Amino acid sequence: QYKSIDWHRTAAQTFYASCVWAPLAHHWYELLDTIALRIVKTGVFTAMVARQAKSGSILGSSKGALVAIKLVIEIVALHPISLLAYFAGIGFLNGDSRNEIVSQIKRDFFPTLALEVALWTPLDVSNFQFVPVRHQLLVVNCGCFIESVGLSFIKKNGFVLPGMD
Repeated sequence: QYKSIDWHRTAAQTFYASCVWAPLAHHWYELLDTIALRIVKTGVFTAMVARQAKSGSILGSSKGALVAIKLVIEIVALHPISLLAYFAGIGFLNGDSRNEIVSQIKRDFFPTLALEVALWTPLDVSNFQFVPVRHQLLVVNCGCFIESVGLSFIKKNGFVLPGMD
């Protein structure tokens, strides 16, 4: 059944995506590349890369090690922090109380994080492997559009899978 557009929700999502996430993401991907390159240059992953090269894996190169390092940093650092910031930021913009925000984070954080990792892992691997750094944010923005729709739904309804009523 058709429902009218929730303009407040739309405005909050647009503000968050444009004024909070976009500038942070721009700097994040530059920083991520710098950190990952430094780690590769230290040789920390040399033994792993050598083992992977023997097995014919995509990680059997410095480019593969760079992709793996970026992916680990994304999953460990960016996703949990950005998801917490999203729930708190959108909750604040929607006028939710502190207790409502904390309650939603407790209820929805881990299932949403699992969904995020499932969405972003293949996209990040492809992005980091094949797209030049200067264009990676464009690919991320396309993924963010899809993610924003899902996060907006989760923020409004909680984490609900089809058939889970």
